[in-house]
Amino acid sequence: MNTARCPNCGAAWPLDSALAHQHATPVLAAACPVCQFPFSALEPSPVQHMSRRDLTTQLDALIRSALDSGVDAETITHTLRDELEFAAEMGQLGHHFLVEIMDLGSSASAQGARFR
Repeated sequence: MNTARCPNCGAAWPLDSALAHQHATPVLAAACPVCQFPFSALEPSPVQHMSRRDLTTQLDALIRSALDSGVDAETITHTLRDELEFAAEMGQLGHHFLVEIMDLGSSASAQGARFR
């Protein structure tokens, strides 16, 4: 049995339960049943397995791209914090999480350091 996967939160459910009939043509539901993200697709999204290294590489590239596009570091930090909270809450439904990033001051080794 195929599964549908939300492109926003990653929730998966059996494709049969995701089908709705509109004019006798089966289509995917207009919103994810978990996060209510609206989407449509004719085929379910393939599950892509990624390593921690792959995740780190992609996040690093995304951050560099945002900085190159003029997004300031504070906005990037707030956005990442919000996304971490959302991901944690999707993993533990019914729980509320707060991700706090604390400025510990400058360090001698920070000269020439990247965003991290």
